[in-house]
Amino acid sequence: MHGNWVQHVMMPLLPTHGIHMLLATVLVPALVLLIGVAAGEPVSGVAPLLRRSGDIIRELGPLLSEDASIVLPLSPDAGPLLIRAATPRISPDYAAIVEVATEQDVQQTIKYANKHEVPFLAVSGGHGWPTTLNRLKSGIQINMRKMNHTSLRKDGRSASIGGGALQYEVIAALFSQGKRADGVVDQVDSVTGLCECVSAIGPLLGGGHSMIQWRYGFAADNLVSARVVLADGSVVDAAEDRNTDLFWALRGAGHNFGVVTSFVVKAYDAGDTWTMVALSFTQDKLESFFETWNMLEKVHPDRGMMVVNGIMSRNNELDNKHVSPPTAGHQKTIVEQPVLSIQLFYEGFNDAADLYAAAFRKLGPTAESIISDIAWGELFTTGGFGLAGPICRENSNILGYPNSLDKWDASAMRRAFNVFSELTAEAAFATSAVLLESYGQQGVRAVPEGANAVAPDERRRHLLTSPIMWWTGDDAATRKRAEGYGERIQSAVRKGAGAGEPHAYVNYATGREGFGEVYGRDAARMAKLKALKERWDPRGRFGFYMPIQSRPYVDISSLFSAAGSSSASSSAAAAATPDPSSVSPGAVFAPDPSCAPRHAGIVPHGKSETSDRGSSSAAMKSEDIEVEGRPPYLHAMIAGGIGGSTGDLLMHSLDTVKTRQQGDPNIPSKYTSLGRSYYTIWRQEGIRRGLYGGWIPALGGSFPGTVLFFGTYEWSKRFLIDHGLQHHLSYLSAGFLGDLAASIVYVPSEVLKTRLQLQGRYNNTHFRSGYNYRGTVDAARTIVRTEGASALFYGYKATLYRDLPFSALQFMFWEQFHAWSRVYKQSRDIGVPLELLTGAAAGGLAGVITCPLDVVKTRLQTQVNPPVDHAARARDVNPQKRHISTSSPSTHRPQPGAIALETSSVITGLKVIYRTEGIAGWFRGVGPRGVWTFIQSGCMLFLYQRLLHELDVLMPVDKDEP
Repeated sequence: MHGNWVQHVMMPLLPTHGIHMLLATVLVPALVLLIGVAAGEPVSGVAPLLRRSGDIIRELGPLLSEDASIVLPLSPDAGPLLIRAATPRISPDYAAIVEVATEQDVQQTIKYANKHEVPFLAVSGGHGWPTTLNRLKSGIQINMRKMNHTSLRKDGRSASIGGGALQYEVIAALFSQGKRADGVVDQVDSVTGLCECVSAIGPLLGGGHSMIQWRYGFAADNLVSARVVLADGSVVDAAEDRNTDLFWALRGAGHNFGVVTSFVVKAYDAGDTWTMVALSFTQDKLESFFETWNMLEKVHPDRGMMVVNGIMSRNNELDNKHVSPPTAGHQKTIVEQPVLSIQLFYEGFNDAADLYAAAFRKLGPTAESIISDIAWGELFTTGGFGLAGPICRENSNILGYPNSLDKWDASAMRRAFNVFSELTAEAAFATSAVLLESYGQQGVRAVPEGANAVAPDERRRHLLTSPIMWWTGDDAATRKRAEGYGERIQSAVRKGAGAGEPHAYVNYATGREGFGEVYGRDAARMAKLKALKERWDPRGRFGFYMPIQSRPYVDISSLFSAAGSSSASSSAAAAATPDPSSVSPGAVFAPDPSCAPRHAGIVPHGKSETSDRGSSSAAMKSEDIEVEGRPPYLHAMIAGGIGGSTGDLLMHSLDTVKTRQQGDPNIPSKYTSLGRSYYTIWRQEGIRRGLYGGWIPALGGSFPGTVLFFGTYEWSKRFLIDHGLQHHLSYLSAGFLGDLAASIVYVPSEVLKTRLQLQGRYNNTHFRSGYNYRGTVDAARTIVRTEGASALFYGYKATLYRDLPFSALQFMFWEQFHAWSRVYKQSRDIGVPLELLTGAAAGGLAGVITCPLDVVKTRLQTQVNPPVDHAARARDVNPQKRHISTSSPSTHRPQPGAIALETSSVITGLKVIYRTEGIAGWFRGVGPRGVWTFIQSGCMLFLYQRLLHELDVLMPVDKDEP
């Protein structure tokens, strides 16, 4: 695969016909090879790219129309074709760009890509921002811009639009094509998105909010028909009466099913002129601002043709008095607080608009403006959504973190505002904003939720909000800070009252969301979409924009590695294609929403149909999903301490049962089944002294121990990964080191806990001899006095033998299960069920594997130890001394737990148990231990993850940590 120089060194446009093609495919590659060598690029990295580019020109070129062209990424002509709103953060990797001019060009390109297992991506506006776009490696860009026609059809009620048309082209074309009625020229419009620079088809395929949705619904609701090139290169019509299931899917999830080369939408008379009222407020009005907004929407749910569009941004001319508080971390270069602005766009005369404006004026705006008599064709430019507006800037890393809501929570928005203020205090992010959008509801909700694939929550939740971050350059640290701010803002909003389960508008999605969060959580809907995906795109060719897949995505960047030494089929095998059942998605035209991320057509990679089955366990290469997060150390330690101690406390009774079973000397055993053991202990000894005996030392050691563990674990893991150790070995080693650091705290507490767990009410609680303790303090004093302080660390080696392997395995399993879950869900947020299951499965599996070591540890910690000198010389004040036993009052045994080991060696202990009790002795208490570690680990790691989210909002840490 080509390196960075390929993106910057320019090449001539390669001709595609006749003798020029021969020269291009021989001389130009040689020239590029020389340039690459001169630039220091390894020849091994250049050659595969040149072979692919040359093959594309030689083989695909003759199949294209005269107006089509093939451009290499190094050509001067490639510059405009590579520009995206989110570059360099989002930079799909192309071996060639095919500028298609006809529908047949699209077909030929896809057929060629299928034949040679080349991934492809269809692009119109280039405004999509999900990280899934970066999965495309050495692929073909199908550039749709030459297919940009727009015309009003003869019926005057619909318009035909090309798949490469942008919003502003559609608006201008329809606005100029009037029809005469009663002597008046009424311009015509269609339901398009909100920003002029995005594609026309992109927003529609994801739903499509618009200025006129109050009357006509989403853009998707107005689609009449579409011409679609499918994954196999064939072309079909989709409409209400033709290929109806495909037509259903195109409207809401269309980027997963094909390339739309042309489409027909309903067209409407433009109607009256528009008015825009703009008001701005300082941040001290924030709570009143959102409360007023909520009140107005409740009192005036049917507000007519009016859009309420708000924004948080910095404007020092409007507020230079309120300054940001000092914060640790990156030095601020801007101190003024952001302001809130709102725009009311309404058509003609609107009573609700006057009421809205009056209510907001009562808050005392710092600025106000009114512009009237705005023609439909000029509305977008007037509102700041035109080609020259800030939303249409290019190469600025645009990134958002969306939320869809049904009402504002003022407290949550205040928290989000505070984070946004920190964000924009950095000069790098000073031009960023937070969108606050409210479109009309009547037309949207008039369409049944099952009428098309638009997510039901998109119809129910009419408020859209997202931070929109811009910055320049490709610095990884800057990007990481931007992502951190975005996640904190999104999380703050989601903590609002009544927010419900998260929903993200697919056209604003980041690429981290799960299937249900974007497309809807209804099981029947999910099954239908996946079934349609398997039917219309069984090989997952359309899979680079918010894919409909629940299985691992496998990077095919190695596709060319065998190009010089293997056939196309072997390259295909290396590509590792998704299983048809995985319904890997893609995107035709990346949904370009009303006014945020806009993306044009997206079409997925090419992969062999069988190779995915052999590599389904491979981790996907999207760093935003596969790679675990790196929480601040302070957050990890606090969350780990609370999560670990809470899990231990909840499961203490089960630990007591396990300990009793492991230390039971009775033949036959008194503590057999889990239920019987619970009942026996509860009936004979109660809860405090029985089932929860020893809980105080357990808790006293658990919290500081887990604080130390998670701090050491996070540091060790990052250090080892950053120094090149494989991830699973890093997790294993970090778990080992974390437990070693924590052992200094928890081992003494473990000794006290175990001793207290093994004394029952049938032993005289007033005896001051042997192992008879009235409480934690008494137990500690007695042990130190009679056996010495070192007894608190008795069994230390055995405990380490058990806990170091346990923690190492537990966290290696957990990190791996969590990574698989992120891949499965295609999101960093894997949801509550999987959070619980991954943690529980990791702990349960590690607990069963290390059970023999736990048995030895229990025996060693509870056996009678030789008394220290002063205790041995002391007079026995109570000759009736007997050792603690958990059996009936008449039972007296020299050891409190099974056979006497008479050793401090773990290996010898294992041998003694095996010789006297067999394999069953090694696994005494495996049931309770397995259940205990399963549930405790699930609770601890679930709470750990949840608390990290909470701490990120409540205790933000700006300083980057390694």
